[in-house]
Amino acid sequence: MLSSTSSVASLLSNIYNSTNAAISSSMSQIASGKRVQNPSDDFAAYVKAAALNSDIAGYQTVQQNLTAAQGLATYAAGVGNDIAANLTKMKNLATQYVAPTDANQQASYASQYTALVNEIADEKANSYYDGNKVYQAASLKTVNVDNAAHTMSIKADAVGDETAVNNITTASLGGIQNEINNAQTYVAEMNSSADEVTKYISLTGTASSGEQSAVDALVNVDQAAAMTKLTAQQVQQQAYRRPAARGMRISLPRGNQCS
Repeated sequence: MLSSTSSVASLLSNIYNSTNAAISSSMSQIASGKRVQNPSDDFAAYVKAAALNSDIAGYQTVQQNLTAAQGLATYAAGVGNDIAANLTKMKNLATQYVAPTDANQQASYASQYTALVNEIADEKANSYYDGNKVYQAASLKTVNVDNAAHTMSIKADAVGDETAVNNITTASLGGIQNEINNAQTYVAEMNSSADEVTKYISLTGTASSGEQSAVDALVNVDQAAAMTKLTAQQVQQQAYRRPAARGMRISLPRGNQCS
């Protein structure tokens, strides 16, 4: 059954405009690489992607905090190593001080020893990393390790101390060795904390990457499929435009006939 020219032209115009809008949408998706950019594109996918993106942002914040904690623990271990080295020098000076020697040499040992005592005191008092004092027995930093807000503390239970052995004439070699041991324990604890944080950084990165892959699967365009779809839309657009432009009478497919 033939429809009137005016009815056909009107219908073809509507189909052409609809196809043109679809082509614009396809081209936008291909250009952006995103199948879903707005709720109207795919509401369910949009909502799921938004929730996943929120999780990813949380993981990124966690990773930043973990990286800072890793830096703190590594820096603190360096401070501990410096203090352990100075305590070892103090022990050597104390050993030489009590050996048979002249008064001038003893005075030199005592002066070097005092300088090391002051250096350790200064390093303990003034070593900070990102606002955190790094040489103390209390927790240096508590950090979230995942989006569930589980935490770990970077903490040292033993601290090498110069105050008990601050005078070469009264210090005992055993006492100095005890403080060396404490400083070395501190270093081991800081290195252990740094290693633990590194593991959490890796786990957080894996979780974040997994969720990012899920987001990509939800919203990204399959470029090959999108190009095939665009080509089909362009062919359809041309097929409907030519008869309308010529003012021809055509037989419409069943279902598209106008009364």
